[in-house]
Amino acid sequence: MTRRIAIELHIVSKASDYVENVSGLTETIFTEHGGHENEAALLNEIRKRDKTIFRMLKEVGVLDDPESQKADALESWRSFVEGEDS
Repeated sequence: MTRRIAIELHIVSKASDYVENVSGLTETIFTEHGGHENEAALLNEIRKRDKTIFRMLKEVGVLDDPESQKADALESWRSFVEGEDS
């Protein structure tokens, strides 16, 4: 899984650089009634991959989920109240 995370990070990094330096954050679409700007389609793909990376990092234990953080905080508080060393 860590290899997959590294690959996803590389892909997102290159895609972000491309959007920032080449394609831009918006794309102009011209129709017979004029033109309008939309968010670049690549941004949605980058967001999806970002979410996937965070999910995978949580799965391997690099990022704690909010429930784990609450449980750790509660345990620390219990230890403090009970006078135990943590």
